[in-house]
Amino acid sequence: MPLLNLALVTKTLVKLLEQRVGELLSDYFAPSEDWPINTTLTVSAVPPGELKTGNILGLYLYHVSEDAHFKNLPPPGGGEPPIRYIPLGLNLYYQLTAFSDQKGKTGRYREQLLLGLALKTLHECPLIDDTTKVNGIEILHPDLKGGGNRIRITLQPIPYNQAVSYWTAGSSPLRLAAYYQVSVALLEAEKPKLRAGRVLEYGVHSFVSG
Repeated sequence: MPLLNLALVTKTLVKLLEQRVGELLSDYFAPSEDWPINTTLTVSAVPPGELKTGNILGLYLYHVSEDAHFKNLPPPGGGEPPIRYIPLGLNLYYQLTAFSDQKGKTGRYREQLLLGLALKTLHECPLIDDTTKVNGIEILHPDLKGGGNRIRITLQPIPYNQAVSYWTAGSSPLRLAAYYQVSVALLEAEKPKLRAGRVLEYGVHSFVSG
């Protein structure tokens, strides 16, 4: 089912990370030196530079592109111009980062722990649909359910020497990050005002042209 609000996809991914990474921390890492008892996890959709306090996983939508496989879909009716009535297939690109406000090596260890668990989560759950659950909790956003939506998550092979281009220049050091492509989000088209007529006869016919 096409959508108009791209935030529904982001909210779905945030919920997946909250549920699964939180479960892994509870089962395997709490309490521990890197994740003491009563330490809380937050998953946020804000840009990496705005992650300031706490222990946070950041999932930031930084780029959108058109999916080539959906470019030439035929329009469902006879409206003009036809492109207005064809859903726009989009690929969404996310930057996954981790932040801890703990000073020194403690904070860096926590960031690496969180990012590792997030990578594990997205690797184990590369497809989200109506049936996806974590601890019995449905992951797909309610507004996307029932429409046949399938969210595919793919880790992008960004070379290490190109990762610096994803960060603005300044005094802040390069932050540990991973990059994901999420597809396909269909952006809702206008409803056609005209429909093709009924087919009354099947056959092969010759027409003079030219």
